[in-house]
Amino acid sequence: MLYPVRKGLPFYHNLLVLKLAGYYPKSSNYNKKLFFYCLVCWMSLWTGTLWNLIILLYLSIQNKSSHGITEAMGYLIGNSSLALICLHFALKHQDWSHLMDALIDFQKYGKPPKFNTVQTNASKVGITFFKVLFCAAVMYCVLQVLLEEECEKKLTFGKTSCGMLLPTWFPASHAESKLAKRLLLIYQLLACWAIAPFTVIVSLVLQANEFIAYRIDHLKSLLRKVGSNENPDLQLHHFLAYVQYHHHIIRLCRKLNYVAKYTTGHVALTFVTVVACFGHHSIQEKSLQSLTYQATYVISMCILCYAGQNMQDQMRSIGDALYSSTWYNCSLKVQKMIPLVLLRTQQPIGLDAVPLGVFNYMLMVMVLKTTYSYMSFLSRTI
Repeated sequence: MLYPVRKGLPFYHNLLVLKLAGYYPKSSNYNKKLFFYCLVCWMSLWTGTLWNLIILLYLSIQNKSSHGITEAMGYLIGNSSLALICLHFALKHQDWSHLMDALIDFQKYGKPPKFNTVQTNASKVGITFFKVLFCAAVMYCVLQVLLEEECEKKLTFGKTSCGMLLPTWFPASHAESKLAKRLLLIYQLLACWAIAPFTVIVSLVLQANEFIAYRIDHLKSLLRKVGSNENPDLQLHHFLAYVQYHHHIIRLCRKLNYVAKYTTGHVALTFVTVVACFGHHSIQEKSLQSLTYQATYVISMCILCYAGQNMQDQMRSIGDALYSSTWYNCSLKVQKMIPLVLLRTQQPIGLDAVPLGVFNYMLMVMVLKTTYSYMSFLSRTI
């Protein structure tokens, strides 16, 4: 059974966008072969723009156009990375479904207080991010068409990119065809729709992280009362239940880390190259498009680093809550188990950033420093 896309349930808006985009099945009784066939056809939209960018990159190198090289390389690596996020989510949709089912299962340990408020906060971030990105792409297309003639007067190489959403190469026989340009512009908009849901997937990681954080807050409130009961048998019974709750939260964190690693773990690897290329191009050409793309990539990385850091901090705070409780009023059996629980809370649990370590604030600072160094290198050499 797949997690249902039903109004009123958590993750509804995120999954609705992914279902409309073809990355999440419409129902549990779906045809797997048909789903993957549609997925291949859908992702082939991006393949066309991929080959076009490869050709443009080759021509930029041949013509020694430094601005064309950095722009084409940024789009080539960046869009490939974003397309992989969507593709990996579709391939791991069943694991994501199991995780979401586990996150809203409160039968054994109870529902954390004020849990309903988290259903809207993170999902609003993802939907807003998605709407802004797609609307910006449409508005940029309109502006490119209106300013096409002025753009062609300024450029000496890459005039065919004028009036297009992405840098574009045309065969010589179709370079001046307005119809070919408009058809390819529509194609590029569809390709943009194919990879735009990456914003919803990134926010899905954040939303799942927030759901786990609410469970951790619930566990900490229980641990602070661990010594309030004077009955030794009840103390032991409650403490063992809290330990099981802690293990359950650890399993949820590992499930989230597993699906997030295969879905968004590679973003940190491509971040430096993409942001440096677009940073160099936006400085040289004063391109609003490059600056917008750069900001989108940086925001996605910030969301992932925040989610990873928040998971690490929340898991460590469980030990602090237990240590600040009235543990000295507990029975001897409970007191003997407390050091083992404290030791378990010190083991780091986070979101893996393949292959650079884990997503946290330290990683964000490291990649930003590396990006600045790479941007300086591009400015001196290209």
